Amino acid sequence: MKKVSVLLVLVILFGAGTYAQSVPQGMKYQAVARNLAGGVIASQEISLKISLLSKGSNPSVYYTEVHTVTTNQLGLFNLVVGGGKVEKGSFQTIPWSTDDVWLQVALKDKGKADFAPISSSQLFAVPYAFHAATASELVSKGKSEQNYVSAAGAASPTSVQAGVPSANWSLKGNSKSDATVDKLGTTDYEDLIFVTNNLERLRITKEGDISIANSLKVGVNVEVGNDLIVKKNVFLNTISGSTTNNGTFTVANAKSTSLTGTLTTDGATVLKNTLSVDGAAALKNTLAVDGATSLKSTLTTDGATSFKSTLTTDGATSLKSTLTTDGATALKSTLIVTGATTLNNTLNANGQVTVNADLANSQDDYNSYPLRVQGNEQGLAIKLNASAPDRGNNFITFYNSGGAALGRVEGFSGIAGGLRSAVIGIIGDPGPDDVSTDKNQAVSGNIPGSAADYFGTNYAFGAYSLTLTLVDDIVRLIVNAAACAAGLGIAGDCDDVAWSVVDLVVGGLQLGGYIAYNEAGGASVAYESGGADYAEWLHKFDTTETFSYGDVVGVKGGLISKSFKDAEKFMVISHLPAMVGGMPNPDKLNEYEKVAFLGQIPVKVVGHVKKGDYILPSGNDDGMALAVAPAQMKTRDYQRIIGISWAEADSNKVFNYINTAVGINSNDMANTIQDMQVVINNMQTALTKLKPDFKPNYFDTRGNTVFNQKGYSKSPTLKETVTNNIIHGNHQDLKETLKEAKKYAEAQGFDLKQYPYLSQMFDNPTPETMQKAYDHYSKVLVKAKNQLEEMKKVKQTNTKS
Repeated sequence: MKKVSVLLVLVILFGAGTYAQSVPQGMKYQAVARNLAGGVIASQEISLKISLLSKGSNPSVYYTEVHTVTTNQLGLFNLVVGGGKVEKGSFQTIPWSTDDVWLQVALKDKGKADFAPISSSQLFAVPYAFHAATASELVSKGKSEQNYVSAAGAASPTSVQAGVPSANWSLKGNSKSDATVDKLGTTDYEDLIFVTNNLERLRITKEGDISIANSLKVGVNVEVGNDLIVKKNVFLNTISGSTTNNGTFTVANAKSTSLTGTLTTDGATVLKNTLSVDGAAALKNTLAVDGATSLKSTLTTDGATSFKSTLTTDGATSLKSTLTTDGATALKSTLIVTGATTLNNTLNANGQVTVNADLANSQDDYNSYPLRVQGNEQGLAIKLNASAPDRGNNFITFYNSGGAALGRVEGFSGIAGGLRSAVIGIIGDPGPDDVSTDKNQAVSGNIPGSAADYFGTNYAFGAYSLTLTLVDDIVRLIVNAAACAAGLGIAGDCDDVAWSVVDLVVGGLQLGGYIAYNEAGGASVAYESGGADYAEWLHKFDTTETFSYGDVVGVKGGLISKSFKDAEKFMVISHLPAMVGGMPNPDKLNEYEKVAFLGQIPVKVVGHVKKGDYILPSGNDDGMALAVAPAQMKTRDYQRIIGISWAEADSNKVFNYINTAVGINSNDMANTIQDMQVVINNMQTALTKLKPDFKPNYFDTRGNTVFNQKGYSKSPTLKETVTNNIIHGNHQDLKETLKEAKKYAEAQGFDLKQYPYLSQMFDNPTPETMQKAYDHYSKVLVKAKNQLEEMKKVKQTNTKS
């Protein structure tokens, strides 16, 4: 690293001039750069820091600047002090006349971050021009040298200090001024005028008023002691901040007021015409509006708000006190109300409405409910967009605080009317694909648009499955009819037609009945819940007895207790009932408990449990149950049945909560009674052998003993019924067979007119009509199979989602 020093050659190179001359802005400085050995640092770039400071151990640095210069071949360099890159202070504010100024030079070596001082010397000679520019006084401040004059034009003339010629006021700024005597302005009764570019910019009148020709910019605050009158526009908070009006705000002369940001009023605000707000508006007291009010952003009111005309809000609206509207109110976005709100007319909300209320938590207190509907003979009406709401359309959904749905009131409907048309569209009139007579033409498997909306339901899947069966029956009928016609009435061929007609009529009646049944009655409403039982509140035998869900209780005369060994009925305390009846008075709630009547309920069971076991009370008066296999049941056990197990026990646990079906055991004595009947039948048979003239009366059982009657009641199948009405001996006349079949089918509601090709063949069974029907329904059969496969894919996708 090189250590260098500089030789000061010349500091001040200009002389003094008159005061009227311009003040110099720098001092020429020249030096030779040398290293520690005294060698000249020639033709190199060096960085210098020049500082002008006071003397002392803790000197004040008035001014600092940095120069980068290049030495010549002799090591000489030149610079102007006051002309470098300023780092601190101002060259014009250096106190030449009041302090001893020192010049410090520091040099930065290559590769170093900081400058190292190399010289410091006092400036002994200061040019006159610098001293003149900072002279503190041009006249004496002694009172003996002051004269006083009377202020001209004053109401009561007073003595004021005479001024000095204005040309002597320093444009560099005056130091050591005395506010008691120094002043800027006039001492006579005249205006004071400030000019730039020789044009008047500001005038202080002789009365003290201030007139500004152009804009006024204030960096901090402006305080107006009295009225503020603005003849044109006022722009507030253009960068940031807020505007607070602590008094009445009046918009007069029928002028509109547009607020694009927050309006905060602590006092009453009266608007006698339109108020348009594009931004947030906060009102901490009453806002009265006699005209239409349009809010395009947030409106926040802490006080009562009265609208006597239309209120339209396109943004979020927060009300922390009363809102009274005498006209129609349309909300196109969120409405947040934290105070009382009274609407004397219709409220239409085109966006979501959320009611947040921090109220007392008492289910029996009317005032604990955030949303209340009152004042009419009717209550709450909910209308959905769906014309036939189904399980995917919920009227009401109940959520917990975590956002999980616990239950809902949902729509419920069968097949919509459009599905009937979709089914008929497949097998009825021919579409564009059916015009060709080419039986090998490819058939699309795309789901038709008219039916696509219904393919995701189980009802639709069932309808299309029956449709496929019907089309298959139609094709087989056409084939047998063609064989009958070609065989010219050979016995057996036309009988096949009759049997095919039976299958056709059965298939048509099943499809028609399936659709008609599921369309009948329109839509309904279903209540769906995570709970799985219907329960009722029953009175405790001992009001101090405590229960927990799954406890087995006996019932006597409508009273419940775990201590009843012999009861009229044994039931279970409900866990999560889907519905509860018999609600008691709130003040007597502790005297009652919820008991499951029907559905699925967890029961406390001790010991081994298999699915299908009977669940009985333990007999120990402990609220527990036991499981008994059907084969192990005793006669008296049947009257003690609680339900049937639908789960198995964990053998590692002392007791288990077993999911049990209750309320479905009305026929459980049937097997026991039947066994008793078998025994009685056997006894009667034995008596007949001992006494031949004894006439037995056998019971109908499932044993091998000879009975008067065997089996159980059974109705004929649909196919057997249709067969009995259509099949009559041999059918050799094709036309007559089809005519009778059509007559019977239409009498049962099977309208063949919905199937044009088939209807034509029934009316006129010629080779031409049979060929047309065969060509059409063969393609329909392929199409129906393809679409059924598509339905399976759609159904699987919907199930996964």
